[in-house]
This record gives sequence, structure tokens and C-alpha cells, in this order.
Amino acid sequence: MADRTTSSITVDADRSHVMTVIADFGSYPEWAGQVKSAEVLSSGPEGRPQTVRFVLDAGVISDTYTLGYDWNDDESVSWQVVEAGTMVRELRGVTPSPSGAAAPR
Repeated sequence: MADRTTSSITVDADRSHVMTVIADFGSYPEWAGQVKSAEVLSSGPEGRPQTVRFVLDAGVISDTYTLGYDWNDDESVSWQVVEAGTMVRELRGVTPSPSGAAAPR
């Protein structure tokens, strides 16, 4: 079984729209089926989420973990685990590339 995976997608949208979608944690369960809930625990000075608790149920993998987010306006966002779950112990973020596509970091 793989310890890590990497993926990337190209998104045909401007950077600010991509960042708005990333920050809309309340909608994650609607489009990310394994995410059962995403609760914003704290927000930064600009109002964007700073820590978010996720409840994941992907069949054999179920977990609760918290990610911390570092926003750089609409230029980039990075995240990492700040409170590990049983399964999710290390997870790192995504930064939009200059073309506006989400690229692995």
C-alpha cells in the first residue's frame, strides 16, 4: 500500500475564484463525498479559515483531523496537519500555479 499520493488538476478559472472555492469548507461535503464535515475552528485576521477540523469517511478509512491554513491573499494557500487523526498524520497543501491551476506542493 502506498504511503503517499500526489495529484494535480488544471482549473479553468481565475485565481481568486479558485481560492474562494478552497476556502468554502462548508461546501466540501457536497462535492467531496468522503468528507462528512469540515468545521472552521478559527479564522485569520482577514477572515479566511485558519484551522479546520475534517471528518472523513471513505469506507475502510475513517478519521477526524485538523488542518492549519496559511493564506497569501489570492496568490497561494498552504496547509498542513496541526492535529493528527488516527490515519491522517501528514498532509501538505496546494498552491495555485501562475496559470491559476492547482499544483502539488
